[in-house]
Amino acid sequence: MRSWKRMLPLALASGAVAFVLSATPAPAQQRPCMDDLKKLCPDAKPGTQDALKCLQSHEGQLSDACKARVARGKARMEKGGKTREACKGDVEKFCKDTTHGGGKVRDCLQQHEADLSSDCKAALTAKLNKQKAQGGASTKPN
Repeated sequence: MRSWKRMLPLALASGAVAFVLSATPAPAQQRPCMDDLKKLCPDAKPGTQDALKCLQSHEGQLSDACKARVARGKARMEKGGKTREACKGDVEKFCKDTTHGGGKVRDCLQQHEADLSSDCKAALTAKLNKQKAQGGASTKPN
């Protein structure tokens, strides 16, 4: 059952939030949403689901660069589909304040492996089996 851990980064949308908001200092063009986040969502912690939700709720007020980044983040999140949905409650319950990116959500869920919902465990296992059947597709986030 531990083999699902290798594919967790793909299974969850953790990379999507990190994709939208970089937590490490970088030139403005690499962090197009930081100014928008500070202005529109001052209470949201960068790199969290709350930050992404807040930015999405202010979509009409976002800079063009941030709108494009949020759109790409949404597209990546949609790819996670069933697994992301099955594990959503577990991420909210155990890892709500965990900054996304760098495998932090995966690590958080691994710490709570015994407490994960059966739906999340089943979805992760199914995702891994599907990847194995497709020739062992990479489990690293894009």
